[in-house]
Amino acid sequence: MPLPNDPRIVSNLFHNVQPNGILLTGGGDLSAYGAGDPERESVEQMLLDLAARFKIPLIGVCRGMQVLQHASGVRLHEVSGHVAVRHQLDGQERIVNSFHRYGANHVGPGWIETSRHGACVESMIHETLPWAAMMWHPERESSYRLDDVELFRGIFSSGFPQPI
Repeated sequence: MPLPNDPRIVSNLFHNVQPNGILLTGGGDLSAYGAGDPERESVEQMLLDLAARFKIPLIGVCRGMQVLQHASGVRLHEVSGHVAVRHQLDGQERIVNSFHRYGANHVGPGWIETSRHGACVESMIHETLPWAAMMWHPERESSYRLDDVELFRGIFSSGFPQPI
């Protein structure tokens, strides 16, 4: 269910619907880095707090991963060559799409890095929560990759995924 950028409405929906999972989507930069939507960011932070408190499965895609990194105290930095391109993950045969201007060169406390491209962390899983994140957009591929499908299934079935 898509949510509006209104914390009061989202709080009411959360407590009435009791979601089985949360997906933090891509789209735009964070306000801490010169752009962004403070209302959206307050909803995202509220969802992170609720997901942590109630151990709700959560996946962050692109901006969603940036939200998770930023909330973990990781400072993002501008990266070049990551907008509207495809690149190979280091040490893997996998090639992913890329649409982001900001990234991080490490993960925050409680997170495990599962892939990178050069200096940029590309995916991570949480050590104790059923949470994962990736900088690529699985939904923007012509067909879904089995490893992405398995990650989503693993997280949203409250299981813990294998590293991607």
